[in-house]
Amino acid sequence: MMTTLPDDYVKAVAVAGLSSEQQARLLAHVASRNVALPALPPVSPAVARSAAALLAADPDRLSGPTAVAQAEALSRSGQIGPALVQIQAGVMAIRELSDVPEMAATAPHTPALRRILWHLIGEASELLAQLG
Repeated sequence: MMTTLPDDYVKAVAVAGLSSEQQARLLAHVASRNVALPALPPVSPAVARSAAALLAADPDRLSGPTAVAQAEALSRSGQIGPALVQIQAGVMAIRELSDVPEMAATAPHTPALRRILWHLIGEASELLAQLG
């Protein structure tokens, strides 16, 4: 039995390259996993988003359950996992705010926000390069 997930999960799995059918299957798996394993913390929207990104990046080799398992394992991995979840959750929160006046092109803080986001992209790119 699939329980309905909050809208933040629906938004979390809506990543480029993931079809609506794949998104629906991923949502169904997350919902069933959250119900079936109540002793474990539920899959967070940030982890669901990471699973969706993994699935979109390698749809021929990964299934939704495998992507969720990999994203959960990474989220619990030492100090890297929680930091990665924080980054993902932060980006999701900023994206959610894209309609607020402070995010408008004419808002006074928009130039600073853009500079910081570009800086974060640069830092993330350097980390990717280090990983090979």
